[in-house]
Amino acid sequence: MPDAVSYVDIALMAFFALTMLWVAVPLGFGLGVPPLAVALIVIPCSIFGATLVIWIVAPLRGIVRRRYSERNRRGEIRYIFRIWRKCGLPGVGILGPLLVGPPPTMAIGLLLGSNPRRLLAWTSLGIVLWTGFMELVWWLGRDMFHTLFG
Repeated sequence: MPDAVSYVDIALMAFFALTMLWVAVPLGFGLGVPPLAVALIVIPCSIFGATLVIWIVAPLRGIVRRRYSERNRRGEIRYIFRIWRKCGLPGVGILGPLLVGPPPTMAIGLLLGSNPRRLLAWTSLGIVLWTGFMELVWWLGRDMFHTLFG
């Protein structure tokens, strides 16, 4: 049975880790925390961490836009906007939490000019989906390991 420190470790890892899903979820399993408890800790902490980025990055958005608007016209960082146009807000919000973590996903999305509420909604959906997927993979892998190796 895990102690309270295990739960706090998972919450801190989910809140601070840039690669939340690749660190916090396996950490919870490794510490022996039940999967439902891992999900109930990781999901709110990650969403709160992503929300905190809105408060930090939103005031900087205007400064970054002014600085890079001239470069955008010259095409020096045009590739970033091509990726944004291909994936769109739903693609970035759903794939971002797995690939780079929720805080960087929020920062990138905000700096590219997305609506903070819509970005948070899509990122939250991505957090829930990928946490659930990782838990499913853990359960299936654990059962398969026990079946194969007894």
